[in-house]
Amino acid sequence: MLKNHLGNLAILLIILLNPLLWMLFPPPPMRWLADGQQRMWAELCSTTAMALMTCAIVLSLRLRWLEPLFNGLDKMYRTHKVLALLAVTMLILHYILVLPFKSSPFGVQLGIAALSGILILGFLSLAPRIPTLGSYFQLGYHQWKWTHKLIGLFFIIGNLHATNVNTLLIDAPIPAMYWKIMTNIGIVAYVYRELVQPWLQRPYAYRVATAKALNPSTLELTLAPEGRTMSRRAGQFAFIRSPAAKGVGESHPFTISSAPPEPTLRFSIKAGGDWTKHLHKAAQAGMVAKVEGPYGRMNYKDTLAQGGQIWIAGGIGVTPFLSWMRDFETAQTEKAGLANDIHFFYTVRAPADALFWDEFAQAAAQHPRFRATLNVSSTDGSLSSDKIAAQCGDIHTKHVYLCGPLAMTMSFAAKFKALGLPANHIHFEEFNFR
Repeated sequence: MLKNHLGNLAILLIILLNPLLWMLFPPPPMRWLADGQQRMWAELCSTTAMALMTCAIVLSLRLRWLEPLFNGLDKMYRTHKVLALLAVTMLILHYILVLPFKSSPFGVQLGIAALSGILILGFLSLAPRIPTLGSYFQLGYHQWKWTHKLIGLFFIIGNLHATNVNTLLIDAPIPAMYWKIMTNIGIVAYVYRELVQPWLQRPYAYRVATAKALNPSTLELTLAPEGRTMSRRAGQFAFIRSPAAKGVGESHPFTISSAPPEPTLRFSIKAGGDWTKHLHKAAQAGMVAKVEGPYGRMNYKDTLAQGGQIWIAGGIGVTPFLSWMRDFETAQTEKAGLANDIHFFYTVRAPADALFWDEFAQAAAQHPRFRATLNVSSTDGSLSSDKIAAQCGDIHTKHVYLCGPLAMTMSFAAKFKALGLPANHIHFEEFNFR
């Protein structure tokens, strides 16, 4: 399992290198002893904050070769958010610690501008997730993405601040070299992301073959390739956009519900935010679509031979399981059938929400080791871990795969852990990329 955390381990080592260099190669004592070491702590906080921000900017590039090091793009983004929050915390500490010291007015103004900008942008990102503030501060995805781009500008202003104040780094060449390398990497990564990467990306070219309303709130898009086709595993997701259609020019992630052998890509998309609502209005046959991916590391085949599996889908979270089920015929045990039992539980609010249930029922009839259960909460009550355990028997050796609303996913994960299921037997992806 260590290989799934190599990315986080590498970042931890990179960040810890900063205080280690300050300890091994400090500036001359006469520069900082008179200040009771407070100035050194202040600069250690600021240089660590800039290193954290550099790592966060690099992760925002969404480089596919980095994804395996974090065991999924969703976990890369989770690390990105943690790094950003830690960086802001360190910057605040730096500001508090450096207050007693006088420096160049211009340098101080640059520092205040950088910190203020980062705090405002951080607030705009966090406020919608805070229950009380969420109703007052709601940014559309395109607005959030536009403001998020400014983080790099304030990062550059923060670096200009450091070069215009009386800093201990002047007399600490080794820590200064670390700081320069890290900040230059951050600046280059930011400039690359904003000015170069859009021109170098080669998204797959597709065109909408059909746009079918599955129910009043859910649309199924079928995309036909125009040139090269996307190679993928069942259950992976991709970012799609349509440059020519109004309101859907930004990329959004959706699970590919078709099986890998199919040349077409199928997406089942529920209208939730502004982007998906625009898509429902704009989608029509012939519309050009750009597709980037695939991403995602959750793969039922990884544990197919390790015991039984439990799949739990909530609402539109059915899509990865739909792709997996459609992929049964290409499974490694296709001649002998599935290697172990798979219990699939699909929970919806009303019968009309049970999209593709007929396909799952048909698959259950064809594959004796695949069992499908539909739970309609309006009549059957909420699906619970106890109900699932009652049907599946001993769950301690099984692997559980979850997809649905985040609150549902986290609740089931916690309850299965409480029942004694090992944490590494619980698998899910967080579709929360902002």
